[in-house]
Amino acid sequence: KNRKKITAESLKEEPWCIPFEVKGKKILDAGCGGGNLVSRIKLLGGNAYGLDQTRGSLKQIKENFEKYNEEPPHLIEGNIEYIPLKNNTFDAINCHGVLHHSNDMNRGFSELTRVLKKGGTLYFMLYRKNCLWKYVKDVLRFGARRSKLFFNLIVKLTPHWMGTTAKQSDPRTVFRDNIVNAITDTVTVKDVKKICKANGLKIKNIR
Repeated sequence: KNRKKITAESLKEEPWCIPFEVKGKKILDAGCGGGNLVSRIKLLGGNAYGLDQTRGSLKQIKENFEKYNEEPPHLIEGNIEYIPLKNNTFDAINCHGVLHHSNDMNRGFSELTRVLKKGGTLYFMLYRKNCLWKYVKDVLRFGARRSKLFFNLIVKLTPHWMGTTAKQSDPRTVFRDNIVNAITDTVTVKDVKKICKANGLKIKNIR
């Protein structure tokens, strides 16, 4: 109901906030999922593109915009490892929590770098290795794959630890991504530096 009232300030409140200019820029949300971020970029005046391999998610984004008589962002069905777009296309790319679920993370980075303009910004989030949350998820993943009762219990408890994300994301989706996803990789800061160097990316900030 308040789509047109969204301001740049609202982006700062999101866990996937982006540290670059939106208005008038050509921006890709790689692995856009349900469309929370790509929708905000579009409504804030960005030339927004959403890439996802789940057709149902893209359909939902389109329907949400049509419901409010708004023109939807450009939506592309595709895999992050084989992005069906030309080189040097985007001023900025957001890739939040996607690369660590890909078959080949290095190829994913290579593809994102390929479609990013020279001097552009790539903002990404990856699961960190050797942190408490990683070990907690390992325990939950072990139990969820071996007990249906435990699986259902964790699904019900998921909204309680989602924080602000609970307002935008479906608990089952978050649970699936964090606990039962077949591919869930983790990285160290050293790994990130190595990947960025291999793809010619200059690191501005790691947090």
